Amino acid sequence: MHLKSKRKLTALSIWDLHSTHEALEQTAAELEVGMGKVGMPLRVAVTGSGQSPSMDVTLVGIGRERVLARIQRAIDFIKS
Repeated sequence: MHLKSKRKLTALSIWDLHSTHEALEQTAAELEVGMGKVGMPLRVAVTGSGQSPSMDVTLVGIGRERVLARIQRAIDFIKS
């Protein structure tokens, strides 16, 4: 799930609320799961917490480079 989210987010040419929200919705649709199944693991990977503002606001607020680095760190941790 993190891999697909990271791929979608990495591919964005514009990093804004609409684009990040659409990327997460597309990820959920492709995986045939609800947004919670995508958003919650992503929220923990990006913020280290189970609570935050909506994911699009959180992703844009933290910034593209930090978000992608944190997702990669979570992927590496899961693989180890």
